[in-house]
Amino acid sequence: ATSLKKMEQLQHPGSATPFHKSQENLRSVSAQALGDTIAAISPDYSGYSAMFVRAGFDGMLLCDVVDDADLQHLVQELGIQDAMHRRRVLVQLRIVRAKYQQREARGMLP
Repeated sequence: ATSLKKMEQLQHPGSATPFHKSQENLRSVSAQALGDTIAAISPDYSGYSAMFVRAGFDGMLLCDVVDDADLQHLVQELGIQDAMHRRRVLVQLRIVRAKYQQREARGMLP
């Protein structure tokens, strides 16, 4: 719980998660919705949404990645050149995954 708080502190105040209530769990989150979440970080990240869609990087893939090194590799494979952007994208993906895991554990799906 403490690490989730630390990750949320890194999150920009305006970066809301644009998932719809119909997306009951992380596996149902589309690549577009996940990409839009990344694009919401700041205008500099807007081009990354299309990268998620082209790669098919969706909630199912995020849910199945259990190793952090594997997640880092997948983000790098998307083609994000800027190392700071890759790091920020990783943080956001971890936040998304943690929020869904928390909701599922509590039985409080969106």
